[in-house]
Amino acid sequence: MSKKAKVMPGLKKAWKVQENKGFITAIDGNWTYTINGKWATKGADKQAVANKDKVKFTLDKVK
Repeated sequence: MSKKAKVMPGLKKAWKVQENKGFITAIDGNWTYTINGKWATKGADKQAVANKDKVKFTLDKVK
């Protein structure tokens, strides 16, 4: 995996994604995501990931 890999391109390969300024607002419904168990602090188009990071998407509404 490239050191400059981002979440959004990989996600869009598998799912219908809705976004607002880089923040995911829906993945086939309402979804949120965490990286290594912590809420992501950036939009998925800017969130960097490393080779062993665990990105988890959960069916939930952003509060």
